[in-house]
Amino acid sequence: MTDGDQGDRDAGFDLLTQNEAFVWIRPKELVATLCSTKYNSILDFVFVANAAKTWTVESSEVLFADPTSNYCPDDEITSDHRPIEATFQLPSDQADGEASLSQPGGWFRQVLQAIASLVRSLQS
Repeated sequence: MTDGDQGDRDAGFDLLTQNEAFVWIRPKELVATLCSTKYNSILDFVFVANAAKTWTVESSEVLFADPTSNYCPDDEITSDHRPIEATFQLPSDQADGEASLSQPGGWFRQVLQAIASLVRSLQS
């Protein structure tokens, strides 16, 4: 267990991460993700599983965590959670550049290509 990962938490976290079924991409600095002065809670996470567990994590952070940030809203139509950003270095695919479902990141590239194609067709 990493320093700071212990404490009062829902048992679901331990069940998700049991035997590394899912791996928490722990932010460098632990900051409450819930915008509340009443609670100091981390309720939002980035998890990886399967082949994604082998990806190199470049960074993971809770955005707008600075106490002087005016991100946290004071109305009922915006989120009351800070966003989390995680950046990964994906392994390169085959030398010919074609995405392969059997290689890490290949399925991800195919999904992105499908989304881009769909967006282009909607713009036409």
